[in-house]
Amino acid sequence: MSVNRTEVFLIRHGQTESNKLGLFHGATDVPLNAIGLRQANLVAQRVADIELLRSLHSSPLQRALHTARAISTQTGLPLRLHNGLAEMHFGRAEGLTLVELAEQFPEATARFQDLADQMPRFLAVNREAYSIAASVRRSTILLPGTSESGSWW
Repeated sequence: MSVNRTEVFLIRHGQTESNKLGLFHGATDVPLNAIGLRQANLVAQRVADIELLRSLHSSPLQRALHTARAISTQTGLPLRLHNGLAEMHFGRAEGLTLVELAEQFPEATARFQDLADQMPRFLAVNREAYSIAASVRRSTILLPGTSESGSWW
């Protein structure tokens, strides 16, 4: 029996002002800033050389959509939007920094930062997604760039 292998390339959107300011903006639809626009074009140029690409999927949020459109332009692949790829909504934390979050919601912040607490809750809610992700043998993450601090933006 032959098994087909699928490779998944994950690409994070370029920088936004929210990223730069350390704001929690999940579902809030914020645009790429000038650096993010440049990053989107750079990653699109790099991805264009990957011959294995067969489909392109994106969140409908403009920061991801702009990055995906740049890739679509470079590769000629049609872009498929999926609402399920959109970032989660952080509720009352949307637009806050981690410091503001800690001041306004200290207990929630402590749980958010407790990695030992996060995995069991993640698994309880996302067991099927975790199982699928664990079965992927190889995935490649392409990042538009890193700063001197090593962050993604």
